[in-house]
Amino acid sequence: MKLRELLYFVRKPAPRSFEGVPEPRALGKYGAATIAQWTHPRAQPLRLTERMIDEMRQFVRDGDFAIDVGAHCGDSTLPIAFAAGASGAVVALEPNRFIFPVLAQNAALNRALTNIAPYPLAALDCAREVEFEYGDPDFMNGGEAVAASRFRPKFRQKVQGANLAHLLAEKHASRLASLAFVKTDVEGHDLVVLETIRPLLEIHRPVVKSEVFSHLSPESRRAQYAFFADLGYRVHRYGGDESMLGERIDVTGMASAHGFDVLCVPR
Repeated sequence: MKLRELLYFVRKPAPRSFEGVPEPRALGKYGAATIAQWTHPRAQPLRLTERMIDEMRQFVRDGDFAIDVGAHCGDSTLPIAFAAGASGAVVALEPNRFIFPVLAQNAALNRALTNIAPYPLAALDCAREVEFEYGDPDFMNGGEAVAASRFRPKFRQKVQGANLAHLLAEKHASRLASLAFVKTDVEGHDLVVLETIRPLLEIHRPVVKSEVFSHLSPESRRAQYAFFADLGYRVHRYGGDESMLGERIDVTGMASAHGFDVLCVPR
C-alpha cells in the first residue's frame, strides 16, 4: 500500500474535477481534427492518428454504426467515429460523472467529421442506480472494483444504468442494421454486458473488441471465450491500436496473460 493510500483511511480527500483541453490533430487524408485532452495529472495522452483510423477501417466504414461501452474520455470512440464518418454513428457509454464531460466534449468537437452520441450511463440489465467503487479519490478510472483489496481504500460513486439493448432500440433502431463494431471495457463485467446484446450480435455480426480483465477467474475467462465461440466468432488477441488483429487464440490462450483485450471476428 502506498503512503497516500494509507492517509486516505485517515481522511478521504474531496474529489477534484479536471477539464478537457482542446488540442489540434493532423490526420492526413482524414483532415484536421481537434480533440479534448483530459488534464488529470495521471491521465495518459489521448492518441488519434491516421494509422489508427486506417486500422479501424478494416472493420468500420463510412455509414457504419458502432457501440463503445466504457468509453472513458473517448480514446476508443474517436478512431471508431472517424472511421465511420459523419454519415455513421457511435453510441458511447460512460457512467463516471468526472470523465463524462470530456467524452461529451470530444463528441462535440468534430461534428463535421464524426457522429458520436454520448450517454452518462452504465450498461446494466435494467434501468437502475448502482454504486461503483474506484481506487482513487478523483475517480480517474475503473468502475466496480472487482479485485479491490480489502486493504485498499475505496471511493464510491452512484451512477445511473440502463439496459443497452433497450436504449439502442429506443434511440438508434434505424442504425442497427449497419452495426459493425462493439467495444467493451467494463472492469471484468464485459460478459454481463455482452449477454444483454447477444441477439444483436447473432443477427448483425459486428466485430467485437472486449477486455479480458486481469483479475478474472479461470472459469470466467473460459465463459467469456465460450460466449464468442458459441456465436461463431474467431478470437484473436488485440494487437494494438495500429495493428489490431493479433494472433488467433483458443480457450487456453485466455489464461496466458495477466490482462489483455481480444478482438473477435465473426466467421
